Amino acid sequence: MLICEGLFDNMVMQRSGNDCCNQTIAGSCDSRGQIFFRVSHGKCPLQYKKWIAAGRASRGRFKAKIKGLPVGGPYTIELYINSRQGHNESVTVNNVLVGDVWILGGQSNMEGYGILSMKDRSIPSVRSFYMNDVWDIAREPLHHVQEAVDEVHKNLIGINPPKRDTRKGAGPGLYFGISMYNAISVPQGLIACAHGGTSMEQWSPDGKRLKSKSLYGAMLRRVYKNGGKVAGLLWYQGCSDTSDELCAVYTQRMIRFVKSLRRDLNNPRLLVVMAQISRVCGTLESITWNSIQEQQRRLSEYISHLAVAPTIDLAMDDGIHIDQESSVRLGNRFCQAALSLSNRKFKKYKTFDLRKVSVLHNTLTNCADLKLKFNNVIGCLHCDGKRVEGFSLLDKKLSDVKCIYKTVCDKDTVLLKTQIEFEEIGNYHLAYGNGCNPYCNITDEADRSLPVFTGVALGRPMLITDFIKTFRISKLLDVKGSPDYVTINDKSMKWKQKVFKDDFANMHDLFAQHVGKMQRLFYACRIQCKEDMQLAFHLGYDGPVRFMIDKHEIFSDPNGTNPAKPRDAVILHKLASGTHELIISLDSNLGAAYGIFLRIERIVRGNKSLLLDLEMPQIVI
Repeated sequence: MLICEGLFDNMVMQRSGNDCCNQTIAGSCDSRGQIFFRVSHGKCPLQYKKWIAAGRASRGRFKAKIKGLPVGGPYTIELYINSRQGHNESVTVNNVLVGDVWILGGQSNMEGYGILSMKDRSIPSVRSFYMNDVWDIAREPLHHVQEAVDEVHKNLIGINPPKRDTRKGAGPGLYFGISMYNAISVPQGLIACAHGGTSMEQWSPDGKRLKSKSLYGAMLRRVYKNGGKVAGLLWYQGCSDTSDELCAVYTQRMIRFVKSLRRDLNNPRLLVVMAQISRVCGTLESITWNSIQEQQRRLSEYISHLAVAPTIDLAMDDGIHIDQESSVRLGNRFCQAALSLSNRKFKKYKTFDLRKVSVLHNTLTNCADLKLKFNNVIGCLHCDGKRVEGFSLLDKKLSDVKCIYKTVCDKDTVLLKTQIEFEEIGNYHLAYGNGCNPYCNITDEADRSLPVFTGVALGRPMLITDFIKTFRISKLLDVKGSPDYVTINDKSMKWKQKVFKDDFANMHDLFAQHVGKMQRLFYACRIQCKEDMQLAFHLGYDGPVRFMIDKHEIFSDPNGTNPAKPRDAVILHKLASGTHELIISLDSNLGAAYGIFLRIERIVRGNKSLLLDLEMPQIVI
């Protein structure tokens, strides 16, 4: 009598909703007849210590079902075939537990690559179904791909795989199991299925037909071998899907993967607890890396009974793998997320995320302060150092403008003080954990990190150009002898084209040569409009200034002085379609003036959804 499915020494059998196990067992045998089972050891109810009818054996196969075995153990379970031919067979399975069983899937951070720097923390109530198809007490490393029964793992590591470094192998699976057992006192089983460097394409449900030659098929085989029932999936994957092509279909592939797994395991409410990928060092494209993180953060909007555990604050042992201490922390975060999905007593562990962003007007600085409200925070938000790190403001090119000068945590709220003018904050997006290798250090009192998020809009963006950095610059003139109006075609002005490195068109080096004298300089450019436009010219200056379009003075400030600010004046003016000449005169302010800022905004009334389709004025030198 040989058991092939459903019952093995040292295993954990999956409990059902009534905290009892209903497990189907199958195998081969030589005799025919009725099958009985009995249970001994552990705190087993008396009725299971007698022989109980469980199934039948015939034609070299048997199938039996154990019903109602309560959570706990360890149990010794005996199966016995009462053959009419007098050829009775029996088998005894030892040290069996009833509890929760979890699939460990994904790539290297689930497989375990952290340096084994800590003492063994294994406990008898947390078991692992190792890759050689043997159950035992869970110990690091949980994944021994070199010993895997399934062909796919052998194919992935190659014919002559390098010997695995025995100093490495730490991952979050073991510590998840330990945390779960400590929280609910239910035995935990871990089915090791992960393999480093694998993509969602390699985990495709299409591999089911390939059975052990595919990651998906091998995963199903291992679950079916153990009765076909699990509590959920623990998942850490995504690093291999950060190319442009794979990133674009990541969410769709995850939706299909989970849907297929739930169908194949006949469990539409199968729990999925996954990590939001952490950091990476190197030259990878940060836009797609952050995109995968953002897609993972939002997966619960598309997949029910799914929770995501952030990892961005965790320490690493190399350029991509978290260290063992961080694996302990992540295992606990996985546990909290799993409990929030499965147990009403632990709703406090519901994934916390950004709830609301309020833009406040700091009247002292005329800049925007951002008030961030987070939901499901346990205790207070805090950081592991004196300075809170991790937030970024991104411009329309997704570059970090580094304009957050102060971050304050208070309970479930974070206040960001910025150098962005209040009126212009809509041109920026808020991010946490921007880039491939950011430093982030905010957690709540349950040691749960803020998730990475990108591209949070901060208001309606303005239709505004970048700062104009290319002008025609006139020769320096005495104010008394300077003409009131000039044109770009006036050769006597000795116009020279100048490209400024910064947003500020700085001519102080020239002014400083004539300290104490009243000098005047002209900036000039042409504006081309493809249609009639209502414009607002954002002008900054630090000396007496005049602003002229097509020989008409639109604005002047004879008292202009330091410092120049990007919005010293907002000048409204309507331009007809065509090309227009813009001239700005700036007086040297006795040598104290530096230069000007200039941007052009298009004012739009009515339907704001059409903003992206509108033409903008073009600067023509």
